[in-house]
Amino acid sequence: MQPSLGTLACGSASPVSQTSDPRIYRSRRTTAEPNEGDSHDHNGHHRRRTRNWRCSRRSLCREGFRIALIARSPSRLEQVRADLQDRGATAATYQADVRDGASVRSALAKAAGELGPIEVIQYSPIPQPEFLRPMLETTVEDVAAAIEFSVIGPMIAVGHALTGMRSLGRGTILLVNGGSGARPNPRVGANSIAFAAASAYGTMMHDVLAAENIHVGQLIVPQAITQGHPTYDPETLAATLWRMHAHRGAFRVVLEPTEPTG
Repeated sequence: MQPSLGTLACGSASPVSQTSDPRIYRSRRTTAEPNEGDSHDHNGHHRRRTRNWRCSRRSLCREGFRIALIARSPSRLEQVRADLQDRGATAATYQADVRDGASVRSALAKAAGELGPIEVIQYSPIPQPEFLRPMLETTVEDVAAAIEFSVIGPMIAVGHALTGMRSLGRGTILLVNGGSGARPNPRVGANSIAFAAASAYGTMMHDVLAAENIHVGQLIVPQAITQGHPTYDPETLAATLWRMHAHRGAFRVVLEPTEPTG
């Protein structure tokens, strides 16, 4: 069996050295990530998110994953790819727009062909500004686009990756959403509607795929990713995502802020 994929990030592994968890194996895997390049945010959100996913990829790198980085503009990911390669990882970039299903399927097929079948998907593109308008300013078109972005996109990616996961006998699908994924927020109307639908999709997939040794999890990040923050530091988020993959539990993990002690 070929070595395989880890994060949109996507990944998988051949069963070489088994860990204490019989569902997780340590060997060379691959990760594919449709993340950066899918946002027009100009307020630093993109930079903070980029730091987080760089840390996430480093976690996968340490665990032997091969990493496929997927974005609308792969050139933005060259520095990340170079950083991973400097750390000894196999990493490659691929072009896709999460709102263009054909491009997502093509990128995943190419990544799997070059790096191996997919074991882990991390779906975490950054919502676009039109999804973040107040509810009374949100249009039908905004909602349709947000659902295409946050629901149809992962459905296409997961649908394409399931064949590889089933062939491996294991898999992990990680959906990353903001706070409106758990509590609808009228300040971000389209995003709240789309994240609610994404949560419903993820919950149902979690239930129906568990018997196939495929875990679906959702990480809710209700505040801005901030370097040095006790809860929302990129390294902390990356460690949480890894635990969700390695120590499977409930569908949803909410990162509530840590209260200072004194």
